[in-house]
Amino acid sequence: MNEQRFSALAINQRYPFELPPGEGAISDFLRPSVNRLLVSIAGISDSEARALQKGEMRGGLLVGNGAILFVWQFWKKKKTLITLDSPFDARLISDIQLYDVNSVETRLTIDVHIVDSATKIIRGLRLITMPPGMTLEFLSAVQDQIGVGRAGDEQYKEWMAMQPHELAKQTQMWLMGK
Repeated sequence: MNEQRFSALAINQRYPFELPPGEGAISDFLRPSVNRLLVSIAGISDSEARALQKGEMRGGLLVGNGAILFVWQFWKKKKTLITLDSPFDARLISDIQLYDVNSVETRLTIDVHIVDSATKIIRGLRLITMPPGMTLEFLSAVQDQIGVGRAGDEQYKEWMAMQPHELAKQTQMWLMGK
């Protein structure tokens, strides 16, 4: 997802960036210009699009053996609408932007792009912030991951064998800020 740094995005317009095959979430974080979470789902209904864009959003982080996995939940009317997971490997980012944490209140800002993968139409855009505790946990895990020689492939295989809602039960799910 290494595209142009700036592009005007609008709901109900064509998504200007390449979409990976399939559906799910991609955590494209620690880039020089943006931290982006791409949520790509085929045939998103209007009701689902509203919930993904405006509903409560939670995020969790699983870390182990050189691997990092995000778990994302979008809620509608106090019930989980959808749970997605997205692996993250800082070692694959050639232009990584590491952050200095100057305060225990530091928050990572994330642009969420919600795209219908069948039509490549943007169904929602939102800006969220990762809570301070999750931000510190993530940035610490990134430092550890960069220093680890192994790729964490076995850990990823173990996690990918599980359903996302099962993964959410294995971690603290933090409420994302607006």
